[in-house]
Amino acid sequence: MNKGAKWLVAWVVATGGGLGYAPIASGTVVSFAVALLFFGLTIINLLSHELFFIWLLWLFIIIPLGFWATEHFLKNRKLIDKNNPKRNDPSEVVVDEIIGQTIALLPIAFCFSFLTPMVTSGLIVVSFFLFRLFDIWKPSIIGRVDMENKLAASPKGIMVIMDDVYAGIASAIILLLVIILGFGRWS
Repeated sequence: MNKGAKWLVAWVVATGGGLGYAPIASGTVVSFAVALLFFGLTIINLLSHELFFIWLLWLFIIIPLGFWATEHFLKNRKLIDKNNPKRNDPSEVVVDEIIGQTIALLPIAFCFSFLTPMVTSGLIVVSFFLFRLFDIWKPSIIGRVDMENKLAASPKGIMVIMDDVYAGIASAIILLLVIILGFGRWS
């Protein structure tokens, strides 16, 4: 792949196809787009195991691609600025939100066949808000990983993404508990 093609792929992946340039709340815009994509997959009536494996396959593709694209994007845009640590995680790089929201939605994909359409829709909304809460609030390890990246002299793509991975995992755990606790009433 030539240099121009690599840059284009890195740009498309890192910025979510340009959604990272949304004028306000680009992370929220992209997280919402991922939730809408997932909602669309639930509407086409895939079997539960199909939805789960499609979503898991998507995750296994986007994580390594996201690490590479973010690293490539940061290096080629020369966004690393020791005087401005926020540039180590620029707002236009939103593949981390794509990955985090994807993780947050996994419990719904796993339990899809046991949920009614109304409950599925409600859980997608809860997943979206939980992920955004953890991604913005950054409690505990999520905040430590985020701060390490912002203070790093030479950040790596993996560091930009890991705080969102942890936010997605925290959201998924809470969502799974909500599903388990409500299972008898929702099936």
